[in-house]
Amino acid sequence: MPPKIAILGAGPAGLTIASLLHKNNVPFTIYDLRTAPSSDLLSLPSGSLDLHEESGLLALEACGLTSAYQKLPGVCTEETLITGKDGILKYQDDGHGGTRPEVPRNDLLHLLLSSLPSLVNWEHKLLSCTASDGKWTVTFQGRDPATFDLVIGADGAWSRVRSAVTDVHPHFSGISYIGMTIPHLPRYPDLNRLVGTGSFWALGSNKAIMTHRGSLDSVHFYLMIQSASTAYFEEKNLDPRDRQALGQQLLTKPEFFADWAPILKEMIRVACEDNHDPVCDVEMKPLYMFNPGQRWDHVQGVTLVGDAAHLMTPFAGEGVNLAMLDSLELANNIITTYKDKGGEGMDDAVKAYEEKMFSRTEKKMKKTLRNQKILFADDAVEAIVRMFNSFGQPAPPAN
Repeated sequence: MPPKIAILGAGPAGLTIASLLHKNNVPFTIYDLRTAPSSDLLSLPSGSLDLHEESGLLALEACGLTSAYQKLPGVCTEETLITGKDGILKYQDDGHGGTRPEVPRNDLLHLLLSSLPSLVNWEHKLLSCTASDGKWTVTFQGRDPATFDLVIGADGAWSRVRSAVTDVHPHFSGISYIGMTIPHLPRYPDLNRLVGTGSFWALGSNKAIMTHRGSLDSVHFYLMIQSASTAYFEEKNLDPRDRQALGQQLLTKPEFFADWAPILKEMIRVACEDNHDPVCDVEMKPLYMFNPGQRWDHVQGVTLVGDAAHLMTPFAGEGVNLAMLDSLELANNIITTYKDKGGEGMDDAVKAYEEKMFSRTEKKMKKTLRNQKILFADDAVEAIVRMFNSFGQPAPPAN
């Protein structure tokens, strides 16, 4: 009898592997904690993802979604602009000829979901994943448990499946962020010119403002702050629900952005005052990570993909790409075993995926950690420009 397969989590990693298994007629069951997202919800501005040719785009091609992906509206170009905290442009790359297009996270989810008609079991809160007579039983809140031969944990940073293979948990990266959105940015011509058509970074004083363009002519941005505690924002009495007070503190306190250029402070002011639109909710979170080299001893019948396996900070644009590549390689191994052997030898196929994944992700995690150290160093602007130029990128503009 073919093995029963469960996928826990319907983010990019879980949906990619589900799409590939569905396309190849391999049966599976996929669950997610959230309510099914509506079309209206998926049309709202969201964070952008930088898909790479050798990973994220490769996975979309295997899913048969390249054509549909290419028809998505291009809301964020590959242009990159970098300034210091003084707002003076230090680096510009127009992005022409690049192969790493940005795609809104919601657009990617909508695309992947389109390949899985009504297959996701939404509103399933996983409580545990436990071994049971050579199989794995997944238990949900308020629902019947189910038993599987293979459980794939695609359930993100705080994965509940992860405890089946390791007792290691993510740790604080030393960076916390405040996320904001300004819709219809052309209403503010100076800000519209500042951030350009793609990505914009302002760096200095162990902090960063990082933006990218989104749907509805929006700009979504993150105020990244190096901090000693996961409770840093609470300790500073920052409340995302009180936008007026939040803006006042961010713009006047020296530990935040009081001495940054007026045009950069204007972005924060507008985001804190432009609160009539539901897409303008403020998010405030610490960033977590695993150390490079994170791995586990293989456990029969259960494995992890994406953030559940190798959570990292976003400073190399590798997270979603590694997640989708994980899913591509694991799915290929499962499909081959299913078609050639009727599912026999599935455990060897999973183990082979894990060994390759561990080696690949360790290198990317080291790259991410290196970039994080550069971006929040005292000489961040000079260091990042040197790094980009070492890749053969355009020279920085003259001041």
